[in-house]
Amino acid sequence: MEELVRLCKDMCLQKLKDTEDFSQVEQYALKAMNSCMIDGLSQALAEFDQVLFEEREKGLYVKDYTSRTLITTMGPLQITRRRYVDTAAQDTVCLLDEICDLPERGRVSNGFSEMISSVAAASSVRAACGVYGFYTGVNVSPSTVFACKSRELDYAEPMRAAG
Repeated sequence: MEELVRLCKDMCLQKLKDTEDFSQVEQYALKAMNSCMIDGLSQALAEFDQVLFEEREKGLYVKDYTSRTLITTMGPLQITRRRYVDTAAQDTVCLLDEICDLPERGRVSNGFSEMISSVAAASSVRAACGVYGFYTGVNVSPSTVFACKSRELDYAEPMRAAG
């Protein structure tokens, strides 16, 4: 961790020397941190997919590799993972998606959905889009945010009814 902090300090110090504007350095640091975390998470998911492959149950055979882009709290994340044929269930399955509770065929992560729904509930859908764009440098559409709000409400209703 100390090595990572030293690297961040060196990057920010160089940016301060170049611009002498804390606001620009702050934006630069945030984007660099998000980019670093996205890259690390992508590599971790690829390695975990390999572990799942090595530990898979009998009857699961690799059909192909499939890619998707998932909008996360840190920005878009490209994932490539194995899709298996389950001979017992006569179905296909992505173990990585199931084990990590990634939304099936969804474009947004559960964390993004919760975060953006909270921001939209406290302000507005358009404001949530702006906040996300500010922190990640990536724009999301109001329809994406609205779909997340609707999804979170769908999940919240049974919990409210249960007490």
